[in-house]
Amino acid sequence: MSSSCTPLITFISERFQSHAALPRSVRAMRIVSIAGLAVAVAALTVASAIGRGFEQSYTKALTGFNAHVVLMGTSSMDDVDELKRVLEELGAEKGRPLQGRVTGLSPFLYREGLALGKGRIFGVVIKGIDPKGFGAVSGARLRLTADVPTLAEPFQRKGRDAYPVIVGRSLAEKLGGPASFRLMIPGSEAEGASRHRLVEAVVVGTFASGMHDFDTQFLMMPMQAVRQLFGTDADAITGVEIDLDDPMDAGAMARAIEGAMGPPYQLITWDQLNSELLSAVRLERLLLLIVMSLMVVVAALNIIACLTLMTIRRYREVSIFKSLGIPDRVIGGLLVRAGLRIGLWGIAVGMAIGVAISLIIKYVDVVPLAPEIYLVDRLPIDISPMICGTLALFCLGVVWLSSQVAARKLVRAPIIEGLHR
Repeated sequence: MSSSCTPLITFISERFQSHAALPRSVRAMRIVSIAGLAVAVAALTVASAIGRGFEQSYTKALTGFNAHVVLMGTSSMDDVDELKRVLEELGAEKGRPLQGRVTGLSPFLYREGLALGKGRIFGVVIKGIDPKGFGAVSGARLRLTADVPTLAEPFQRKGRDAYPVIVGRSLAEKLGGPASFRLMIPGSEAEGASRHRLVEAVVVGTFASGMHDFDTQFLMMPMQAVRQLFGTDADAITGVEIDLDDPMDAGAMARAIEGAMGPPYQLITWDQLNSELLSAVRLERLLLLIVMSLMVVVAALNIIACLTLMTIRRYREVSIFKSLGIPDRVIGGLLVRAGLRIGLWGIAVGMAIGVAISLIIKYVDVVPLAPEIYLVDRLPIDISPMICGTLALFCLGVVWLSSQVAARKLVRAPIIEGLHR
């Protein structure tokens, strides 16, 4: 049509979509369509925020307590020097310092024992750490006692059979928050496995990693004390923790180091170390989004029903428009715009409700969780403008597609049928 008809088309469009000019049944159906879409969009927004929150919470805890890359297959402190040499060589080969991406190196020593407190026994993993390098590879939140202001201070021998320990906060609560407890240590290699010993563990601090399992199962001691307790070599280690400035570079770094060092050394990244947990979280998040997206699709079908009812109740007007020579694409455009107007209202209201619910859950502890099951003690939420924008575009696309399908079906009706009404 000519440009001179544009004002007429605009007038017809506004008249066709005017809420006051619509029949009462169509207005009711329109409100129901907006409400249904709003509920679906709100549910999708909250589900996306919760799924993303769990993934981010677990990732933060895993990369905070554990280093980004762990070098295994080591046996002594000489392997730490070998690792440093390899990092320097790799940096020289690539023309830039590869070690510039490494923010910390620290050896560690793992052993197992039993913690005895309040008449209960807990299996624990004893992690021997280097106080000087531990802070560079771990993001665990430490809370030391008042008489030990720095990490190096508490890691001094407390007596012949008294050793300083930093325990996970959940483990400390289960032990009753004691100043000390008994630690059962298996017999050393020289004494034989049957010669178990009880030593006093003096609590000089606690740590929180953000993961209930870590806070319940781990306690940390100076590496030299662990060697003495278990009768190992004076320079024995289990591995070397490597911290990077970007955890996402862990895979490339591990492959480069492993290729340079070769067997028996093995590099394990933080996501490989926890692959089952991360895979389960991502799968649950995907399934949750699929289910909630189907709710949006079902809600969008209400828009098709609303447009159909609108056309039936105003079939005579549509037929008059067509008899005046207004093309089907223009009439279809009127229906699509009517559907988009319903969709925009539903998306805006639903997004506002979803964001509000997400923020309430995030800042008000209204949904406590059992950390023994979910590994965290409160429902994690991660909501951002990017997430909201992506969801809004997806919902708008579903609404537009539904409106297009309805418009194409409705404009094909014969003119004569509408004029006889």
